[in-house]
Amino acid sequence: MPQVTRRRLDLPDVLVLAVLVVTSALMAGKSARLPGITGAFVDDGVYVATAKALAHGHGYRHIELPGEPHQTKYPPLYPLLLSAVWRLAPDFPQNMFYVRALNALLWGCGSWLAYRLMRRAWGLLWFLPLAGVLLAFTTLNTLDLLRTAMSEPLYLVVSLAALAASHRLAARNAAPTGPGRTWPWAVGTGVLAAAAYLTRSVGLSLIVAILADLALRRRWKALALAAAGPALALLSWHAWCAHAAAELVNQPMLERFRYDLDYSAWIAPDLGTLARIAYLNASDLALSMAELLAPIWTGEELAAMLGSSPGRALPVYLAMLVTLALLTVGAWNTWRRGWTAVHLYLLLYLGMVLVWPFPCVRFVVAVLPLVLPLELLGLYSLLSGALRIVARRTGHLRAARIAALAGLLLVAALLGFRRMQPLLGLGWVIDMGAMEEPRRAAVVELIRTHVPADAVISVEYSGYVFLRTGRKAVPPGPPYDPVSVWYPPDRRFGQCGRITTRGMAEADLEHARTHLVAYLRRTQVTHAIPLDRRFQAYWRAFGPLVRSGQARLIARMAPYELYALAPPTDRAP
Repeated sequence: MPQVTRRRLDLPDVLVLAVLVVTSALMAGKSARLPGITGAFVDDGVYVATAKALAHGHGYRHIELPGEPHQTKYPPLYPLLLSAVWRLAPDFPQNMFYVRALNALLWGCGSWLAYRLMRRAWGLLWFLPLAGVLLAFTTLNTLDLLRTAMSEPLYLVVSLAALAASHRLAARNAAPTGPGRTWPWAVGTGVLAAAAYLTRSVGLSLIVAILADLALRRRWKALALAAAGPALALLSWHAWCAHAAAELVNQPMLERFRYDLDYSAWIAPDLGTLARIAYLNASDLALSMAELLAPIWTGEELAAMLGSSPGRALPVYLAMLVTLALLTVGAWNTWRRGWTAVHLYLLLYLGMVLVWPFPCVRFVVAVLPLVLPLELLGLYSLLSGALRIVARRTGHLRAARIAALAGLLLVAALLGFRRMQPLLGLGWVIDMGAMEEPRRAAVVELIRTHVPADAVISVEYSGYVFLRTGRKAVPPGPPYDPVSVWYPPDRRFGQCGRITTRGMAEADLEHARTHLVAYLRRTQVTHAIPLDRRFQAYWRAFGPLVRSGQARLIARMAPYELYALAPPTDRAP
């Protein structure tokens, strides 16, 4: 059972706080100066567009889409925060400077909460959570999320605050003579858990974990108080979604945007498909964890090795097994000291990630500040155990502990050096942004010059295009089935996160040929820029429209071509 821990900061805590403040300031400065890639995740373009709608008093709507439907897919807390930034700095994309800086500061706050939680709930030595949160802070996957408008930093703060409050609540209930009342902690825990859910839908795992923890401890009064906040959040959000869904009946055109309005397209159709998704996602999860503790290879190199000959793939499988073993040992060491809501949360969160039909590398980032310290604890425990055996025979137990700590610090230093290089030298992260920005600037100029203000354009980075040009914009092709795209029949366990298999490409092309004309007509598209390196199938399907006269070339700015579509009444059915 958890024990009440002292609240005062000791010297290591003060040092860790100073390190995290400096790291947060460094990351905020670097992230704010990175070239913008708003819209690269799709989600971030939606977040910013809905934040603009809230800031301008239009309500929680997709103002970038024709018909401006209500937003019912992503919960509203992060767009509400962005809307405050938008009111202070309404000029896009200049205001993204403040968004990136805010994300870095939020991640720094979340890292401090993770450090304190692991010391209080698990009793870890201070250097283990410090090393873990710093490695999580500086990994490239985290930096990718920090440099655009993604909700993970806010989710990290509110989810860890909820877990910290839950631990304090459990500790007070477990203490034989605990001072003060527990009901404020119960209510606060519920409110924070509700805030996590209203930031990201995966926060449902946090709600279940906290309430299950209280139920297992038979704290029924605290459970009832803590459940009030999540219940209100769930009822309010789903009541809003039900109200907003009524407009789909009144505007049949909005049915074409169902992919952007809810998660129905992402639900596996049967248990067999769900099991297959979990099995294939396990390779993504194992590879991403192995990459984080691999001081030599990058994720791309590990994936290439995994997809090559069995001899080259063997080290990757061994790295996956070692990573899993370290995580298991670390989790077991904390579990022995008493199970907590943190254990339940990690199990439920990773379980939801495994069954979600999308490569899970990005989704793991939100729990890295908890997972990486567990792996480092596993490494430290194994080193200590091995050296303790040697020490018993030689009588040098103190030397064994020093050697275990030195080994752990050496591994952390190697990993930290690899991660700090792109942070300090910026490396390929800036190169990617520098390559994307000129391409998108060319698209924006093409649209501003040749597309009327009331047009609807089908284009990549649709949210970004709307924010820069004011033209309504839709994605370049009809919605696809995520299961068939990311998990085609020919995908194997070793093909981590790959969507370039032959079967997928053929299915994608057939899907585009079948649905493209109806998609463009139903979404009221008047112009299109179909040349997109990631949507070649849609470009090939667009060719027949040009040959039949339903689309005509009106401008070109290499490598982009702008087409005007014939009015809906003149298009072939």
